This record gives sequence, structure tokens and C-alpha cells, in this order.
Amino acid sequence: MSTHVERSGHPAATPAAPRVRRRVARNLLGGPGRVTGADLARGIAVLGMFTAHVGVTSADLGSPEGWLGLAHGRSSILFATVAGLSLALVTGGTTPFAGAALRTARGRILVRVVLLLALVAVLDLFGTRVLLILGFYAAYFVLALPFLRVTPARLAATALVVAVVGPVLVYYGPEALARAGLRAPHDGSGAATDFLLTGHYPALVWMAYVLAGLAVGRSDLRSPTLQLGLVAGGFGAAALFSLASATLVAGPAAR
Repeated sequence: MSTHVERSGHPAATPAAPRVRRRVARNLLGGPGRVTGADLARGIAVLGMFTAHVGVTSADLGSPEGWLGLAHGRSSILFATVAGLSLALVTGGTTPFAGAALRTARGRILVRVVLLLALVAVLDLFGTRVLLILGFYAAYFVLALPFLRVTPARLAATALVVAVVGPVLVYYGPEALARAGLRAPHDGSGAATDFLLTGHYPALVWMAYVLAGLAVGRSDLRSPTLQLGLVAGGFGAAALFSLASATLVAGPAAR
């Protein structure tokens, strides 16, 4: 009698352990439609937000706390970029939705906006001591809706323009308003100016990250050339702009 047949005549059942391992591996990888790099970026962003808010950090890169301190600012930037990437993926990826499919996708995005606003309202009621960026993200989603059909090249160009012009407007905007005899409200009634110009996460700056993520999501994420370009370009841009920022900040102090 074959060892693969039970005494009852039925084939032996496949051992449970291999089935469980295959199921766990399939769940971890997310299936054939998942983009592993995007999931990894989401995970790093979430862990970075936890580190920035509740971790023990310092500015000394010679200590473990100093390396954890790198999460400050960078994790929220990655979160905003991944938000744009996610918008692209849920609206068609490399082939943007059109017609009824696009209207349905926009409706679902607006539902998420409402849920994010509800969540941030609850967190605010608890007197959360950290800055709540989720409400800003909800508004970024709304601002991104008109760009869902734009090509990757134009999205990247728009992101670059916002990245260059936005910080200048945010830095000099309040002064320009003051010289014109106008004042940005400081009593909680200036929601629009706070969101666009004077808040902790002004849209005139942060939409650059969302649009950049949207451009990446509209590209072929399975292309090895694109993957290598994103890794090399990301690290290169981070190093270049960190050096430029340090130089510009140290310049006035040196004088």
C-alpha cells in the first residue's frame, strides 16, 4: 500500500504546518498585486512617526538616541510622499481611472478624508501633546483630487515647482501680508491661512511631497531602472539638501 494513501483509501492530507507557512508568507507578501517597496516605505514611515513622538532622541549622532533623532521631520515627509503614492495606486496605478471608475475612486477618497478628520478630532479631545498631522493629510487628499489624471512627468514638474516656490511663499508670505496692512489670524479663526501658509505643515510646501508620491505611483514601480533611480535619487537628494540646509543655516550664525 502506498504511503500516500490512508487506510480508508483516501489520499493522505497535506501536513498542516507547510500550509500554514505558505499562508503566512502569502499574507506577509500581500499577494501578486502588492508593491513590496511601497509597503516597506509605509512601515518605515509609521515606525518613524512612533519614534519621533514617543522615542528617546537627541541631536548627537554618536549615540543610538541621535540616530533615532533622524526620524524627526523625515518620517512625516515620507508619510506625505507615501500618501501621494497610495492615492495613485488606488486610482489605477500606471493607468489612471476615468469616467465612472474615477468618480467612484474620488468618492472613496473623500470618505477617507471624513474618517481622518473624525479621527483627528477625537485625538484632539484627548489633549494629545504631539502635533496632529492627520487633519492636514485629509486636506492634502482633497487638493490632490484634480491631479489624479495628470501624467507622471507633469506631476513631477508641478511637485518641483511647489518645492521651490512654496517655501519662499511660506517664509516671506506673512511679512508680505503685514506690509500690505493685513494680518494672518492667530486666534483659531484663520483655518485657511494656517493650512496654506502659517501652520506647522503648510500645504504650499507639503503638497510637493504628495505630488511627488503621486508621480511615483503613476510610474512603473516594477521597473528595475525606476527602482534603482528612486533609491539612488532619494539618497542623493537627501544628502544634497541636508548639506545645503546646514550650510544656509550656519551661514548667518558664522557672520
